[in-house]
This record gives sequence, structure tokens and C-alpha cells, in this order.
Amino acid sequence: MTPSPAPGLPHCEPGLPWPPLMPGTAAGVGLAYRPRSPSNTLKDVVEDHLGELLRVWDERYRKDHGPFHPRLEKLFEAFLKAST
Repeated sequence: MTPSPAPGLPHCEPGLPWPPLMPGTAAGVGLAYRPRSPSNTLKDVVEDHLGELLRVWDERYRKDHGPFHPRLEKLFEAFLKAST
């Protein structure tokens, strides 16, 4: 049985896949798991420069931007951990 769409969402015709496919795609195309590329530029930048940012924040940026919030350091660390 095909699940019904949530209230307010368009109705899906019987026999068509739910959720609806993007226009121009065939059923089952592109649905296979593809792991991320081991190269991640943002991760590389954060990994290479986070330590320096934390070291110089008070001297360079605190006056204009305030203290570096501890939650941001945790967020960056979680990002680095998740992207390995």
C-alpha cells in the first residue's frame, strides 16, 4: 500500500511512486547509496585553521565581534568528527 501524502500536499496518482520523483528522472535511477568523496574542502579549511582561529580570536576579533562562543567550538569539533 502506498502511503498517503500529508494533508495539504498534492495527491499522488495510483501506480505512481510516492514520494513523487523529480521531473525527468526514472524510477530507481540515482537511488543507490553513494559514499561521500574523501576530499572535503570545507573540512580541510576548518581542520587546518580552527586552532589558529581559537588562539587569535580574543586579540583580533573580540573587540568587534564579542567573545568566541563555546558552542561554536563544539559545533566545529562535531563537524570535523562527523566528516571523517
